[in-house]
Amino acid sequence: MCGIVGTFNYSDRPVDETEFLASAMHALRHRGPDESGTFLDGRVALGHTRLSIIDLETGTQPIRNEDGTIAVALNGEIYNFRELKDSLEKKGHTFKTHSDTETIVHLYEEKGKRFVHDLRGMFAIALWDAKKQELLLVRDRIGKKPLYYSNAGNELVFASEIKAILRHGRVEKEMDLTALDNYLSWGYVPGPSTIFLHVKKMMPGTMGTVSRNGIAIEKYWSPAAGCCSAGCGDDVQAISGGSHAGSGAASEGSMVDELGGLLSESVRLRLVSDVPLGAFLSGGLDSSMVVSLMCRESTDPVVTFSVGFEDPQYNELSFARKVSSFLRTEHHELIVPSKNFDELLSKAVWHFDEPNSDGAAVPTFLVSEFARKHVKVVLTGEGADELFAGYGRYRKVKSVHNFRKIPLSVRKALLKASYRVPDVRGLRAFIEGSLRDGYNGEKPVFSGEDKCKLLEPDLAAEIVLRNRESPGKRDEVSYDSLDPLAQAILLDIENELPFRLLMKVDKMTMASSLEARAPFLDHKVVEYALSIPSRFKLRHGQPKVILKKVAKSLLPDEILQRPKHGFFLPEPHLLRTTLKSFLEELTLGNGRFESFRKEYVDRLLREHISGEKNNHKKLWSLLTFEIWRRHFGN
Repeated sequence: MCGIVGTFNYSDRPVDETEFLASAMHALRHRGPDESGTFLDGRVALGHTRLSIIDLETGTQPIRNEDGTIAVALNGEIYNFRELKDSLEKKGHTFKTHSDTETIVHLYEEKGKRFVHDLRGMFAIALWDAKKQELLLVRDRIGKKPLYYSNAGNELVFASEIKAILRHGRVEKEMDLTALDNYLSWGYVPGPSTIFLHVKKMMPGTMGTVSRNGIAIEKYWSPAAGCCSAGCGDDVQAISGGSHAGSGAASEGSMVDELGGLLSESVRLRLVSDVPLGAFLSGGLDSSMVVSLMCRESTDPVVTFSVGFEDPQYNELSFARKVSSFLRTEHHELIVPSKNFDELLSKAVWHFDEPNSDGAAVPTFLVSEFARKHVKVVLTGEGADELFAGYGRYRKVKSVHNFRKIPLSVRKALLKASYRVPDVRGLRAFIEGSLRDGYNGEKPVFSGEDKCKLLEPDLAAEIVLRNRESPGKRDEVSYDSLDPLAQAILLDIENELPFRLLMKVDKMTMASSLEARAPFLDHKVVEYALSIPSRFKLRHGQPKVILKKVAKSLLPDEILQRPKHGFFLPEPHLLRTTLKSFLEELTLGNGRFESFRKEYVDRLLREHISGEKNNHKKLWSLLTFEIWRRHFGN
């Protein structure tokens, strides 16, 4: 795992980027503290900070081909590099190193831009072709590794983190108001936007070709690429390639075998390392399956790490201990401290580069720092909830879909009536969900009505105007042929997963120079999982049906049958106690963000502290936004 940075000069006049590279690489040092390297060639400059995982002695980057006309800088890991290397050597290519990065160099020589289809891993790649005078920027299929870029005058600037791009003197820090609007709704900024107007995200599964004419971006992979054009209901749901489990021909038993084999292979590939590795273990189904599969492949005890809280309501350590005992792992535990929590939150926000209200960021940051004392790589369980309908909100999808068949006027009348009946908040939320257009995952943190109360009138009006001028565009693939659950899963994989959850894992682990690998998000596993019909994922309200069948041979029933707990921070309690004064100072003090209405924020805070209402999601979003603003000077 590493950090990459670079520039491409659109003009023919060379620019000395040595000073910028040095400054940007310093900003990325936490991503690659072991060594660094640069490559300068006329209009292009590449920089790399390395966390040495594979080929510790000869893997220095950027790596070039024999005549220096191709240079590659990689952030990530290519898990099938040995297989690719064997194939390329048989075709006459000569390797100078034992690293996975050099595979990309020769694969590009052999296949051109089609090289990306052969890669199995997580990656953000910068590849310079001197003969074509083109720079390729490539992001992995799911979006596990970040990659940002900005057009700054006559140059394109790119990096693994925004803070490195901002070291360039010509990149402005102006805030994107549409991104702010999205953040207030969802607690994160969906791509391709960032909170900075002049900085963009490379989208998952895309390749950007940078030339004198600018940057041209094309999509090389999509989870929806194999959608069938019709008839993909509950019985047939072949969303992507792979074995097309939803074709109707595959039995449940054969799907269990196929999925189990793919997961085993995915874990085995992710154990390739020249440094010590371990796993995050929550005690839930997903991480426990990963650890069990690791134990089957390892002759030594697997090293596992768990984090818990002083409040037993949020503490899963007992479950993790049971799994560790059953699998005989070398287990380590950490309790999140309640003191100095404001400092920890501030560090986490700085590493995000953008406001992100995922409360699990702080414990993820701490357990990563803790694990780094023992290992350099961890495997995690990310992605299983999205692929196999693990979240509670998926249980409502079909019901909401059916409820929408009731005329809109009737639903609005029912909602109005619900406000006159006590103790029906769950029903009211259900009706509200049916009134929102399509599936939007979680309920918005701030609704449109809330934003009118929160934002100063001029800012609210400007956001509305900008949204009308450039309305959000749904993915070009039509989901209409898919059943409601399949649509919900697909939308989460394209939005919530890459822009919220995976960014949390990447930024919080790399803050401590720790590499995280997610076996459930191997693209072959993803493709196969998406081809499995919905009834094998969610049945009679029970989630992850087929995944639990795979896990039967891996884990005891006690783990398989326990209700999903989730990895949550005790935000409501923290905002009333440890973070109360910090929150008051940031949101209500003289330095507060001037576009938030003080009286509305004050009301949210008073209601929450008194226990009248639980406003923790709104307050946490405002708190993390204000911390971000102070870090990045907006």
